[in-house]
Amino acid sequence: MTVLIKTRSAIALALPLLVLGCGRGDLAPGSSSPTAPAGSAGDGGARPAATATMSAAPTPSRAEAPSAPGDAASPGAAEAASADPRIDRIRKRYQEIQADKSLEKSAFRLECAGGEGGGEVRLHRKDGAVSIAEVQFGGPGHNESVHRFYYDQGKVVFILYDTGGWFWAPNSTPDRPETISSTTQFRYYVHEDRPILCLKKHAKGSSREIDALLNRAPNEPDDCSGAKEAQRLASLVLGGEKASDDVKRAVCGR
Repeated sequence: MTVLIKTRSAIALALPLLVLGCGRGDLAPGSSSPTAPAGSAGDGGARPAATATMSAAPTPSRAEAPSAPGDAASPGAAEAASADPRIDRIRKRYQEIQADKSLEKSAFRLECAGGEGGGEVRLHRKDGAVSIAEVQFGGPGHNESVHRFYYDQGKVVFILYDTGGWFWAPNSTPDRPETISSTTQFRYYVHEDRPILCLKKHAKGSSREIDALLNRAPNEPDDCSGAKEAQRLASLVLGGEKASDDVKRAVCGR
């Protein structure tokens, strides 16, 4: 995210993927556009159009990661980050992972009880150790989220978290379907199990343009309140499919 697609008509046609992402905009510790890890779904760029029958929801597929840890849209934040050698080390690790095309991929599904959501966990390993973990989840309604975790020697060092949803635009019709997306992106830089820099950005607009809007959105400081829960999920997914029940409880909220 992979995520659930809700049907608003008995006649459902295929719908291009809506990119949310566990990686839009200034995804990584240092850049403004995402590049997908090998074997990921990729970021098609254009936002999904609704079907001619307005039957299906756009689905986030941001299985890619940011291309570089940074904050191009916010010079102040970028300067603060570059002045900290710990941030530089996180960026270097991120870039090493992104450049490695030999990562081994595996995935497993998550389904919440009562059909109240579901998604997928994707793991990218190097010599048996997880380098990237992605948790893509779709909850009730049109809400979707993607976590992307980057690890160094078994510890998460960078977290990219996209969360949001979509709704039908007021001018949408069966002949000219249109959706509006709203996405908030959080980035957590982690050193020795403690977040040392937390940033966020938000964008809202046409689903077809949401990636570009998020790229241009200004970075803002975040209070790191979501970092602890994200770090816990990052630890759980390291257990792979054997830990699927624990991961499911974490994302399904029960």
